[in-house]
Amino acid sequence: MTSVGYVMHGGREMDNHFECLWDLFRSIPSIETDGVSVLDEYYWLNKKDPNNSLCRATQNRGEGAQTGNKFGLSDKGSMEIMKLFMTPDEQLANVKMTELFDDEVFNTNFWMYWRTMFGFKDDQSALK
Repeated sequence: MTSVGYVMHGGREMDNHFECLWDLFRSIPSIETDGVSVLDEYYWLNKKDPNNSLCRATQNRGEGAQTGNKFGLSDKGSMEIMKLFMTPDEQLANVKMTELFDDEVFNTNFWMYWRTMFGFKDDQSALK
């Protein structure tokens, strides 16, 4: 399936590092209100219905996961992740995450955060 347009993964997060997205939203006119942009509507929505949560992961149907805000990575796990970051895409073709990481990564809060934020699966391609 081919998509046309802009896809933004994540929630309604518009922190300081989203300047390019702000510019994009500012350039798109509202389809509901004359004389305003999508950025204006986005701002109004966040004023009316703020989106803020310090809970990144839940368990037991909404209970906080109690991670202590720690990644829980060992030095070995950290090195496995750094190796992935430093590996050129060409060398990652047909390589699964399970070939790059072991339990030093998969059993950590870091992996839970990463998996849930970006939709990763343990056995998927490293080039998702």
